[in-house]
Amino acid sequence: MNFAGVKAIAIPEGDVKQIAIGGVTVWRKLPYDAEVDYIKTNGTQYIDTGVAPGNNEVEWDYRFYNLGGTTRPLFGARQTSTAYDSGAYNVFGLSAGVLRLDCTSTGSAVRTPSFPSDTLITLAYGGGYTTVNGTKYANKTKSTCDYPLLVCSINTGGVPATSNLGRARIVALRIWMSGVLVRDFQPVRVGSVGYLYDRANPTGGPSGNGLYGNAGTDSFTLGPDKNGFGG
Repeated sequence: MNFAGVKAIAIPEGDVKQIAIGGVTVWRKLPYDAEVDYIKTNGTQYIDTGVAPGNNEVEWDYRFYNLGGTTRPLFGARQTSTAYDSGAYNVFGLSAGVLRLDCTSTGSAVRTPSFPSDTLITLAYGGGYTTVNGTKYANKTKSTCDYPLLVCSINTGGVPATSNLGRARIVALRIWMSGVLVRDFQPVRVGSVGYLYDRANPTGGPSGNGLYGNAGTDSFTLGPDKNGFGG
């Protein structure tokens, strides 16, 4: 589209959420006050991403600082209560930066080497394997999981775990389904309340504004505002 001659757009006052020209959105009001470096969980909070693996190949990359010294979920979902079946997409954080992968077809969990807390982790479930940062760790049969992936909890047949949840600083999380980016989460705050904001679908989420909040109890601890942005 040709915007020649358009020098400036005046943003009107009031409850204006977006401006479009010729069907193209050129400005959208952000639903949060500031981006933050992280949101921190204490073992009682979790977030429902709204994304069910279905029968797709799934890939996540994330920066989590695992704060738990015991076996606690970082994210996942499973079709049944059988921990290690092919319909399980579970990742647990153990002590010393080790991950436990339940997303296998081997009938047992697989443990990774220890990762430093600032490592960007990429997990992929596809091509018959579970892969972490390019290394194949376990066989993974392509199978169906109809329940949404949870952050810092596990969704078992539609029932979220609500105790002994993950303890982590959530810095970033992205989810791909069969190669398509479906979630691009950035930690943000509205006032003093923490959320994950989905930059991939800013009109999605429970309230239609891209914000995904705490589905557990208590509240997230907020990191500092990014680059001094926010009031």
